[in-house]
Amino acid sequence: VRGIVLSYGGGGLLAVLYCQVRLGSVVVPGWDREAWILLAKTGLPLIGYAALQWLFSYVDRFLVLSLYSAHELGLYGFAALGPYVLSGISGSVTRAILPIIMRRLGRDGQIQSSVHLLLGTLLVMALFNSVASGALLPVLSVATHFYWPTYANALPIAWTLLAGSYFFTIVMLIVPYAIAADRQWAMNGWASAAVVINGVAAIAFVRGGAGLLGVGFATLVAQAFFCVTLY
Repeated sequence: VRGIVLSYGGGGLLAVLYCQVRLGSVVVPGWDREAWILLAKTGLPLIGYAALQWLFSYVDRFLVLSLYSAHELGLYGFAALGPYVLSGISGSVTRAILPIIMRRLGRDGQIQSSVHLLLGTLLVMALFNSVASGALLPVLSVATHFYWPTYANALPIAWTLLAGSYFFTIVMLIVPYAIAADRQWAMNGWASAAVVINGVAAIAFVRGGAGLLGVGFATLVAQAFFCVTLY
């Protein structure tokens, strides 16, 4: 863990030094009060959202570890592999469309010019997620049967989490539009509510006898809630 932290910090420091050496004569550090105010107004809520997104992505694992043992956490972690793949693809698309939305906002001054881009991307990703989830189900089932039979009990959880990841990947695409529309604080509020719903629902389902599948279903419910409210 220490090596990972040092690699992140060291990599960032090297990047700063490289940019300073290559662009030092072009980009001169300075203080622009209006720019810093705008940066804080836009960026501080995004720091909070990044923390909430991380918590939302892993709150179910924390709950499993607190309610069960490391063995159950291993089963649940295996079940979460499929959704992890889908979220990675959606994250790449998000990073691609965010600069386009911001460029149009700066050019036109109106967020409405990006509505068609957002809706078109949402439609394509919704179809892709449906096809990808349908393809992952048999692949994961066959691979588990032949190579990882120990994790066979994790398959129903994996199917539930795949259904939930459908909503979460859509959320990742809506986020750039919410940022451009200056709705960061509202986004943080709905994300906080989703984390709470996830935790409360998971505990309720587990106490009701649903087990690990209940934790997965609680995650699905929270992700669906966040998707609908943010949209």
